[in-house]
Amino acid sequence: MTLHTKLEIHKAAYALLGLATDAQANMRRPFNRSLGVRVHDECIALLVLIAKINATEPGEARVPLIAHLLECIDVVKFLMRICIDKQLIAPSIWQQSNNTLQSLGKQGGGWLKWERQVKDQRRAAAHHSNASDA
Repeated sequence: MTLHTKLEIHKAAYALLGLATDAQANMRRPFNRSLGVRVHDECIALLVLIAKINATEPGEARVPLIAHLLECIDVVKFLMRICIDKQLIAPSIWQQSNNTLQSLGKQGGGWLKWERQVKDQRRAAAHHSNASDA
């Protein structure tokens, strides 16, 4: 099992945390403590989920964790969207975070697809094993 910090998805999530930190530091005070903190916390949650997923055995147990990861990515997208709409963050931070979020979504979706394939293969192997025992 690869150390989670070596995974591309972790590197992207860490880069997103850096962007969120920069965005939060430059937000107007009333929004810094609401939207800024929420974006930052969701980015940390992404990193924690990536570590949990990587530490979990491949297969069925990972699927709900990856689904939660994809949900967190969507939450960050919504929060960053409102930040740019209200001109709370620089357009360059928005563009970089949007690109990173798209990359995270693709990687998370690919991870989910792979885990479902592992689950289906294990189910087929178990069915084949049960059929040959009979």
